[in-house]
Amino acid sequence: MLKPKKELFRKEIKRDPFLETMDKAEAHFENHRSSYMKIGLAVAAGILLIKVYFNNNETVQSSSNTAMGQALVALNQGDVQNAKFQMETIMNEYEGSEAGQIVCYYLGKIAYEAGDNEKAQDYLSEYIKKKPVDILIPPAKLMLAHIAVKNDDYHLALSYLDEGIAFSKDEHRKRLYNLEKAKIILKYGDDNSGARSIVDGIYNQDDLNPIEKQIAEELLGRMSS
Repeated sequence: MLKPKKELFRKEIKRDPFLETMDKAEAHFENHRSSYMKIGLAVAAGILLIKVYFNNNETVQSSSNTAMGQALVALNQGDVQNAKFQMETIMNEYEGSEAGQIVCYYLGKIAYEAGDNEKAQDYLSEYIKKKPVDILIPPAKLMLAHIAVKNDDYHLALSYLDEGIAFSKDEHRKRLYNLEKAKIILKYGDDNSGARSIVDGIYNQDDLNPIEKQIAEELLGRMSS
């Protein structure tokens, strides 16, 4: 289990889109996807709040769950440093508890948004290893995929996305992750036919939401130019 040092000072956290754009031409595309993924994460946080407040079979578990709920409230209110401090405390004081494992995801997300990819990778990998809550595995894989792209390892990025798709139960999330795969293949791959096959398969479906349709059309436009 990772043992983070508590940081009592405040520092500004840079808030990049959940999937930071690779170039300026894709800024509009990335901003829309960021909004969509934040909605999904807000839903996941709500589910976790319910889970942690009602899972109180043991004294330690109850205490850790209450602390986790308070940390999530702080995070949702934008008090990132306070939430980070509380989660580091949970991780140290309730090692082995479900809450102590769940905070790895949120600490990884905080580090990711701060641009500390090494620390983010450590936390997210630890979370995936423990798998305390399946619903957060796909977004954890998504962040790891983005980190892999930054490290010029697009094959690993595609592998993370495939794993995220396998854990996703929601069809809309699967489409977004497949569109992200197409984007990576299109930008870094040697053969764009794989990207076109993914996008064509999604674009021809009848129940696309506006975001999925827009992303697919933008990718198709790039492949046609």
